[in-house]
Amino acid sequence: SDFPGKVSVRLINPCKTDLGKVSKQILQELNHNLNVVTQLNQWRSSISVLEWYRNIDNKKSLSFVKFDICSFYPSISYELLSRSLSFARSKVFLSNEDMEIILHSRKSFLYHGNEPWIKKGTRGDFDVPMGSFDGAEICEAVGLYLLHKISESELFENGAFGLYRDDGLSVTKVGTRDAGKLKEKLCRLFKSEGLDITCQVNVTRTDFLDIGFDLETASYKPFRKKNDQTIYINAQSNHPPTVIKMLPKMIQKRISVLSDTRETFENEAPF
Repeated sequence: SDFPGKVSVRLINPCKTDLGKVSKQILQELNHNLNVVTQLNQWRSSISVLEWYRNIDNKKSLSFVKFDICSFYPSISYELLSRSLSFARSKVFLSNEDMEIILHSRKSFLYHGNEPWIKKGTRGDFDVPMGSFDGAEICEAVGLYLLHKISESELFENGAFGLYRDDGLSVTKVGTRDAGKLKEKLCRLFKSEGLDITCQVNVTRTDFLDIGFDLETASYKPFRKKNDQTIYINAQSNHPPTVIKMLPKMIQKRISVLSDTRETFENEAPF
């Protein structure tokens, strides 16, 4: 947004340590066990978001609160990850050795022009690289901790909010007058963890992942960005024959699942 006065860049995968494969397995088990114990809404697919939406009662009386964590991967600090793992250890088992492996896998080194580059902050070699073996699992572990903090804050009713990586969605009965206060409190909560968010409150229609929701009509449909260009695969391409054969069924199933009525499906199917 500040371009060209300020040029923002994102470093993708400066270092992919092989130990990250071990960390990934540890974190997958940790996140699964923590999900079972806490019963928090950490979504991993559009289907799980839809299940949550369908179970919401009295949709017409509610409004959405949608938020996005800015630069989630690089914003995860050593302190935030340590707090997240400490929270996890208070709920499920995590050995000292496993914790050491997770933290050790965060050490990253970057050289450019024969000079070492480090991140600003107290621990210059700490990083959660995009593209690392366990980057997504680190985000999920931190996400569960953030969901716990939101639950503790009592800003929303139990089960009325959830998180998919860096995208959050909630429903609330808060009216226009108190929506600003709610947004301020939510931003302050994330700020206390060293994170910035963009937040949209008091809306009845919104998009989340690849779904468009409408609380007023209690409906949902597939969502595509305005300038999204559909890319087609030639039937004579060198893709594996089984992939080409299954594509129509896969697309049909996806559109069918994300459409609440036959009419919605038929409107979305042509493209």
